[in-house]
Amino acid sequence: MLFRSKIPNGSTEVYFNTKTEVIYTITNTINGKTFVDKCTGKAIISGNKISIKCLCDDKEIYPDPIEDSFIYDSKSKKLTSTSYRSTDGVYFIWNLK
Repeated sequence: MLFRSKIPNGSTEVYFNTKTEVIYTITNTINGKTFVDKCTGKAIISGNKISIKCLCDDKEIYPDPIEDSFIYDSKSKKLTSTSYRSTDGVYFIWNLK
């Protein structure tokens, strides 16, 4: 399953290969250049709660693992972060694609 979220100057995707394997992809555009970093990792799914921990390919930009937890709403088919929010305080949401 693939989920996508817009962020300032880019997007993020969370792709579940299996119930335990995830790829978190970050795409950013800076000064007209687009950068893509793939982060592979593990997912733990318990009911409608999902936790991920991924290591990114580019250790210079993302040296530490990316960790996030989500609540999955099966009715709206959205993942809502419980860890990260925008500058206006709204938690990031990923839509099923």
